[in-house]
Amino acid sequence: MKSGIAFLLATLVLSSPGSAQQSVSLDTVQFQIRDNAIVLGVSVNGLPRKFILDTGATHTAIDTKTARELQLPRLAKGIEVVRGGKITCAFTQLDSIGVGRIRLHDFSCAVIDVGDFLEPYHGEDVLGVLGFDFLSKFQVDIDYCSKRIIIRRCAPEPGKPSCEGDSAVVPGFGTIRAPNNRWGCVVNPTRPVVVAFETTKASKASGVFEVLDLGVTGVISVAAEARRSEREMPSYIEDFEKVSGEETTLGGNEAYVLEYFGKIEGCDIRLRNTFVSVKDALYLIICSAPVTDFGALRLDFEQFVNSIQLEK
Repeated sequence: MKSGIAFLLATLVLSSPGSAQQSVSLDTVQFQIRDNAIVLGVSVNGLPRKFILDTGATHTAIDTKTARELQLPRLAKGIEVVRGGKITCAFTQLDSIGVGRIRLHDFSCAVIDVGDFLEPYHGEDVLGVLGFDFLSKFQVDIDYCSKRIIIRRCAPEPGKPSCEGDSAVVPGFGTIRAPNNRWGCVVNPTRPVVVAFETTKASKASGVFEVLDLGVTGVISVAAEARRSEREMPSYIEDFEKVSGEETTLGGNEAYVLEYFGKIEGCDIRLRNTFVSVKDALYLIICSAPVTDFGALRLDFEQFVNSIQLEK
């Protein structure tokens, strides 16, 4: 059984958008065609501008004049690809950039003299390029017949866990809902910790709620697997001290709950581990916090566990 201490690692990354066919439509916007190029309305720090859509542009770019009007800082120099050519340019940071109702915030973009590249072909009112760094955040469908762009949120790949608002969806396991806004969801399907909720700045206590896929299938007895893991814990958890262990059920499935203390990297931690079998696979649900914070988070942890809807 994969026991280890992967659940103790704090470094978890946000998942990247997947490429599944199913997705959620966010908005539909109209565009013009000029010299075989798509021209559409873009909001830059809340101000309307016209940009061309260029999937070959590595970065979104705005005109130097617009950057001066918005008093944008020059932060760095770099190379930008526009209409197949490379140029040296400055980079700046936008408070927001959007198409239709969609907005991305704290967005880095290039600053170029648009007139040198686009004006002869697309008109003086075109003041920027919408590039790959924006487009790659979404599924973008271009309908040339009706001259409209449908922008959709990328759905996660089948079988991959995902965060959806205050909830997490773990295919093969089920769904989990955060009890309040003091918890933020993160996923990393490349590691044993497939999904976690971590306390945010809004919380005065520090804790983590995690789900691990233990890589065990054909489980006969959850309690037996849990006790085997319990016997191994003193070998990798310093000052391991068992508080309680009992057989129970979760969502009608066999489960085993183990509570214990331990010292991790010099910090006194209290943990509540719930082993549960879902579709003959073994999962571990972990509630962990420093000893000084566990009591303040106990109700949240209980609400987390009670919110779980296991797959049938």
